[in-house]
Amino acid sequence: MATFAPAIAVALCLAACVLITDAATRLAVELKDGAASLRNSNQERLELVHQPLSFPEGVHGPYEVVFQQTVDCTQCGSLWVHDLDITNPDYKPGGGSTSYHRNFVVVPKELSIRKAKGQAVVIVLHKAGGAIEVEALR
Repeated sequence: MATFAPAIAVALCLAACVLITDAATRLAVELKDGAASLRNSNQERLELVHQPLSFPEGVHGPYEVVFQQTVDCTQCGSLWVHDLDITNPDYKPGGGSTSYHRNFVVVPKELSIRKAKGQAVVIVLHKAGGAIEVEALR
């Protein structure tokens, strides 16, 4: 049992990292993986399907994903995931924002999309020279 303790500890830490992040940071991590996959492939485009979680700090109903432009700026380019469920006055909407995705992808123009509860968002990535760009949201 003692020989498995380090492996179990690492697995629990990794699981905790996923569970304690907000919806935007979880999406940014998926973008990191998608950008790496596209960069290492012969493909020009990749469609990343993201299904947001409701817990923790996730979305419970309809939601919006917003990518701010990252081209030609040094202090801009947030990624927001907004929970649009306002039907319950006692409910505190989740979601979150991050700029972590800027380490892996470029957003040439602001993009946003609204989705119904339970719908996944599709993020279209494409190779643009040496960069991976967020081309569209569906």
